[in-house]
Amino acid sequence: MNKNLRINPLRIIALVLGVVLAFCGCCATESGSEVSSAPIVSGSGNLPQGSITLAYTANDSLDPYTAMTKTNQELCGLLFDGLVVLDDSFTPHYRLAGDIQNDGTVVTVTLANALVSDGSKVTAADVVASLEAARAAEHLSYAADFENVKEVAVTENGLVQLTLHHQDPYFVNFLDFPIFKEGSREVENNDNKPLPPIGSGRFVYHEEGDRYWLTANPKWIGGRVAIPHAELTNMPDQEAISHAASVGRVDWCYADLSNNQFPNMNGVSRTVNLPNLVYLGANMRSGVMSIQEVRLGVSTALDRQNIAQTAYFDMATPAKGPLPDGVEAASGLQSLSPLADTAAATEWFGKAGFATRTPDGFCSNGELTLSVQVIYNSDNTARQSIANLLQTSLQNAGCRVELKGLSFEDYCNAIKWGNYDIYIGEMAIPDNFDLYRLLTAGGLIPLYGQEAEEEEDEEEEEEQNEDSDPSQDVPSGQDPSAEPEVLSAATAVSRYHNGKGSLTEVLSQVGEQLPIIPLCFRRGMLVYTAKLKGDPAPLWGDPFYGIEHCTVQ
Repeated sequence: MNKNLRINPLRIIALVLGVVLAFCGCCATESGSEVSSAPIVSGSGNLPQGSITLAYTANDSLDPYTAMTKTNQELCGLLFDGLVVLDDSFTPHYRLAGDIQNDGTVVTVTLANALVSDGSKVTAADVVASLEAARAAEHLSYAADFENVKEVAVTENGLVQLTLHHQDPYFVNFLDFPIFKEGSREVENNDNKPLPPIGSGRFVYHEEGDRYWLTANPKWIGGRVAIPHAELTNMPDQEAISHAASVGRVDWCYADLSNNQFPNMNGVSRTVNLPNLVYLGANMRSGVMSIQEVRLGVSTALDRQNIAQTAYFDMATPAKGPLPDGVEAASGLQSLSPLADTAAATEWFGKAGFATRTPDGFCSNGELTLSVQVIYNSDNTARQSIANLLQTSLQNAGCRVELKGLSFEDYCNAIKWGNYDIYIGEMAIPDNFDLYRLLTAGGLIPLYGQEAEEEEDEEEEEEQNEDSDPSQDVPSGQDPSAEPEVLSAATAVSRYHNGKGSLTEVLSQVGEQLPIIPLCFRRGMLVYTAKLKGDPAPLWGDPFYGIEHCTVQ
């Protein structure tokens, strides 16, 4: 249940070890978004004899909304469930929800017959209390996720009703937030330290003195948890966790590889698809990157496959667009090539006016040589590698490249003030595919925000005059049958963010205009010891997904 800084199926009906069931049945939501009524994966096992050991940070909380360490945020996924869980194609599957209806600006949730670990029923009041806690957790992404929520209430018949400021066809994807029992956050131990809230997850938390452990929750809605016991060993920091993994003191180690450091642990490994897009941000305000043909040339010159293999040691996949390839809503709408086409890139530069060549082989417009400055965070080894690969690819196509490695603080300030042509960035794609956060980070929306707002104001004015003579909406001298003017990428993104546009529109305009140039999507890695038998299928939102079906040998 890891919604950390900037990075649960339906009830298991039938469990068959090692077989992935085809999703069947669905509950329709608006605009074709569906919630499957079958589990993401399946598996089973006899109740084991034995336990496992997991890393835990004792001086941090196991409250899903106050935990600060990634270790404890991930452990919270064992203690708490959400209304849904997302698979790695962003498809939601019911967990604590029995039904969800998305009717424009009203989302209604019917709860499943689930119990929290103390035996009481999961109620709509629990959901409301948990949602309010999520919205108040400013160090996590939930506050931004739920900025569209205008009101949340419990109906007379015990349903959860969320009223949105504007419609969002994929809002259901945000409903994977952890649910706890209302009022259970105030419980403290004998040392006046808050205990974790009571959840409905796969395991139940226990402590006695300096010992901490989890036991399988017999009331879990997903069915039997095959591991009866998990000992929690206190690890104060990431260095201690890495050492514990290397010497075999823990049985499960997940790393999102954000620092390119792989777990040094013997065992079985699994890759984890992440929503983390690595991209090039283009300066749309000034310089050569404000020219669309130059951006297209830069994109065409890139060898995304080589970047994924070299900079991330094959722990990344080339991006076809701003959304992961498995997202059904993006099917057929993203077409970036994984391989470089140097000749085509040079041709794009020529269309931008840089059609001649200097003696040293760079494209020129007769006066100026095509040149860009690329900034990156020098503390990140993968970004350094990408910068070098980028320089080689672009210079092969005739664009001179100046690389500038900066400290993280200087890097952020340079982006803020537009002191770059290209920057190398990374951001997790929001669960509802709203690219507004991504593009505001790169400067597109602030630059063209006035344009987008003006177009939106015009649309509102047109809506207010729907009953007027349609011919009056056509500018003088313009053919009423003429094709409408193509939207800017900024306007398309703003429209979608405000519930007025479509995802198809966004992907079309962003793909054509490339205000950001997608490179690849990173992967994480899970390593677990050989004594665990089973086939876990970790997800970015739940690195422990599938552990419930493992047994201990």
